[in-house]
Amino acid sequence: MFTNHEGKKSIEVAVDDPTIHTVNYSWLFDQMAKGIKENVKVPEFVDGMTGDFGTTTPVQKIVSQITLMCSMKKFFFFGHRCGCGIPAVEMLGNEEDWRKLTSKLKVLRTQLKPIQNDLHLRAGWWDIVQKVLDNLLETYQGKPDQKWWSHIMDYQEEYASGMFPTGKNYIRGWITEFLEGASRHSSLFEHKDFSTGLVTVPLNLKHPSGAQDTAALAAGMLGFTVHRTDTSNEVTVQPFQGWALMLANDSPFL
Repeated sequence: MFTNHEGKKSIEVAVDDPTIHTVNYSWLFDQMAKGIKENVKVPEFVDGMTGDFGTTTPVQKIVSQITLMCSMKKFFFFGHRCGCGIPAVEMLGNEEDWRKLTSKLKVLRTQLKPIQNDLHLRAGWWDIVQKVLDNLLETYQGKPDQKWWSHIMDYQEEYASGMFPTGKNYIRGWITEFLEGASRHSSLFEHKDFSTGLVTVPLNLKHPSGAQDTAALAAGMLGFTVHRTDTSNEVTVQPFQGWALMLANDSPFL
């Protein structure tokens, strides 16, 4: 009566989000409704069941779409598959900024050359960094290497004897080579193997009154900010840098 297929058909929606906590659920349920619409005899039925009034909120629309799914559960299996990926990249700044990175890399390479062995830098690491900077510049110029971008990070699950997963997920990809220049006994990375992206340095404080204390400066990558555009449901994520001057609870400078 409602569908052309026998039994139950699967409607599965794949998203780029790695967890269920970051999914754009308005988009997800729109895709569920679209899947139903494409597989029923009367597509208008889907529109008739969907709340789309001028006063309808996003939550109310989702409620109506889940109700639609419930009414069709005898005919469909519904699934949601998490994934991982970067659908798009926005390059900020100007072309000179991206070219300047190569100039700064040359200065750094010259300064560190006398102590390169002491730092245990891997052979060829400088060339790896240069390749990353070249690809970033080409992306800004509108010539992205999509194959290169698709290999930022790959997960590899470790299995023990009997093909049982050990619970360890190793990371491969050019991001590991770019961020970790030091030689390692293994090319396999776990999340815990990455540096924090934070640096700290002590700072001595003195006051004309004679008060003194040692504070700590902390700076680096603290997380990320999420932006939603006014004209669409697209969400962008941008790295967030910050710094802090930290004092002990009993510091005379508080």
